[in-house]
Amino acid sequence: MKYMSAVILGVLVFTGVSLAQVGITIGVNVFNFKGASVFKFNPRTAASGGLYWDMPGDGFSFMPEILYSQKGATFSTSILESGVKIPVDATMRYDYIEIPLLAKYTLTTNSSFRPFLIAGPYLGILVSSALFESGTVTAGEDPITVLSDITGQQRIDYGLTFGGGARFDIGTNSFNVNIRYSIGEVAADKGELKNTGISIMAGFLF
Repeated sequence: MKYMSAVILGVLVFTGVSLAQVGITIGVNVFNFKGASVFKFNPRTAASGGLYWDMPGDGFSFMPEILYSQKGATFSTSILESGVKIPVDATMRYDYIEIPLLAKYTLTTNSSFRPFLIAGPYLGILVSSALFESGTVTAGEDPITVLSDITGQQRIDYGLTFGGGARFDIGTNSFNVNIRYSIGEVAADKGELKNTGISIMAGFLF
């Protein structure tokens, strides 16, 4: 039964994509970690972008995407160097190939402005995970930076995305902007830390 369901889902996805227009989307991620940790995490601001497919009409439609999405978080700590405590700013960088499978509902209006809602699951495949550290040993000197790989992390991430935006029709093409909130369901570090954050995206549909 599960194989039949997968086949039916694949057919629906292929049919929807084949009838849709393709577009380019790019935006900004503001992500943080949710979960217990010895560090106090702050949001990492990074980029997201890729391709998406969408129906130009109103009502319900299917909007899959393929994105390169940068997530993670920042925190402050300190290290001892020759008996001196040195403050260090650190960023945990988690970058994914992400596939959101979004249901979309577009409201009908009497103008080229079309508000819409989006919601659906996403699947992320980890491309890289790294720790970037920066600290100044002596006042007035350039900071020392260190970039190191974080090994043993969760390769697959998935969760839910929901939000809203607006489409602006330009002839047979359209421009859209949206804001979305994503909740990760998998601990990125195989422990407690889950990716959670906001994305602000803009796209152009050809």
